[in-house]
Order: sequence, then C-alpha cells, then structure tokens
Amino acid sequence: MLLPRHPSTISGSIGAGESEVISLGLELRAERLILDERPARRLAAVLGLSVIGTVGLLLAAKSRGLLLNIKPELDRLREVRFFMDDELYDRILVQADE
Repeated sequence: MLLPRHPSTISGSIGAGESEVISLGLELRAERLILDERPARRLAAVLGLSVIGTVGLLLAAKSRGLLLNIKPELDRLREVRFFMDDELYDRILVQADE
C-alpha cells in the first residue's frame, strides 16, 4: 500500500502541524506520534500509527520517575490554554496518585 508522503495529501480536516507530524511519522516509520487533536489521532490510527497525547506523555514520564508530580505540569498546560476539562484533569490526577 502506498501511503501519502506530503502533508497536503494526508487530509484537509487536520491542521498543518498535525499533517506534518503524521507525514514524518509515516516516512520515518515512527514507533509513536505525539498528537492531541482527535481528528489527527483518528487519521494516524487509520494509517496504522501508534499515538500518545501530551497528558499520556506526562503520565508515562511520572511512571518512569522522570517527573515527581504531574499537577504542576497540567496547571501550566491549562495556563497556556491547552484544552482539558475538569473531569479529565481530575481523572489524570487520580491515575497519577496525586
């Protein structure tokens, strides 16, 4: 199966940054991509790419001992208008034992 190699051929429904991440992921046969936007995550899955989001990356970092606490990082993300509703915020803190 021939997969698209140029961001503009991937999808018109996702942003340029997400298109570039997916294109590069395909080209490099990346083990995992960091994507947060739902349409981009869906497209990556359809293309057979594994995806992790920013919050998942923070959880993984904490579980590996690279972060002591996730809460300050989640708060910083919210300060820069990273969309995260209260339910997700609380659920992540429970998962992180915070």
